[in-house]
Amino acid sequence: MEILSSFAISKTILAILSFVLLSNIPSQTQGYLLPKQKSAQYNISTLQAQQGGEIGFALSSGRYVPYSSKSEDVAATQRLMDFYWGWILDPVFYGDYPTIMKEYVGNRLPKFTKKEKYMLKGSTDFVGINYYTSRFARHESNRTKIMYDNYDALAVSEASNIDGKILGYKDQYGWNNVYPEGLYNFLVYIKEKYKNPKIYITENGIASSKISNPLKDEHRIAYVAAHLNATKAAIDDGVNVQGYFLWAAFDTFEFQAGYSGNWGLYHIDFNDTLKRIPTDAAKCSTVDDQPNPKSPMSHSSLVPSFSQHTSHMSQSTQPGPPPLNTLVRPNLQLNIQPNF
Repeated sequence: MEILSSFAISKTILAILSFVLLSNIPSQTQGYLLPKQKSAQYNISTLQAQQGGEIGFALSSGRYVPYSSKSEDVAATQRLMDFYWGWILDPVFYGDYPTIMKEYVGNRLPKFTKKEKYMLKGSTDFVGINYYTSRFARHESNRTKIMYDNYDALAVSEASNIDGKILGYKDQYGWNNVYPEGLYNFLVYIKEKYKNPKIYITENGIASSKISNPLKDEHRIAYVAAHLNATKAAIDDGVNVQGYFLWAAFDTFEFQAGYSGNWGLYHIDFNDTLKRIPTDAAKCSTVDDQPNPKSPMSHSSLVPSFSQHTSHMSQSTQPGPPPLNTLVRPNLQLNIQPNF
């Protein structure tokens, strides 16, 4: 698997800056998509031939699962997929917003011109996916009970389903449910709906609680190994995943939590000297400061425990993603032997 070049990162940053500078465009999504496309067009024509860089974007992602078996919850699940991910991805791959968005939002959804559709279609080299968890989708017809971002979708996301069950298990920090199957499902969904684009997993990781020993992070070893196995299962099923980026190399400031959680492979002592201290996960993934091929966190040592899973994507005779009330549950049997 490849990693992003600094050129690719600089091009993506340029796209973001273009959005800021051209923020008078009359649509939040158009202000994100069109300047990005224009900067991509300029950079590709002037620099890509010389440097071979790529330009794309990253989306916070997750696989929505029906809250119940009711048809209205199944339909709400697809609506949330379209309103969250299709809102950005459909124009980039197909030149226009999802049909369901145009039906539900109506004239309040700005329209692309023919030229803009032509410029947008196929304008990205890759899709970046930031994945941490997945949630349930529930139909909600009362708009007064819906947050602004789901207002037009007539759907809400829930941490548990109608029976009170969650996806996966709670992490020790309490931020998210750990559900690597959702990563697999989302990757295959992108493959089938958007003609198997190049994908980078641009963020994936788990925090340690401040009340625990941040250097003893066996839960992170298990988390990363499970999600790498989910990624390998998707690759085995034909998904074009080209890279994986762990969040994060070092403890850092989180926008929603400040310094209250530790996300890094290397712990930083913010209370004293800012010394960088390797956690058990960092030791597990390296030997003499080099990648450890025997680590459960190494791509080369991913345990082949997904061979018995069933991919509804690869078996379906119908185009597009599988029914959203069908869960693909890979058999996550991890053989984790930390090397420290």
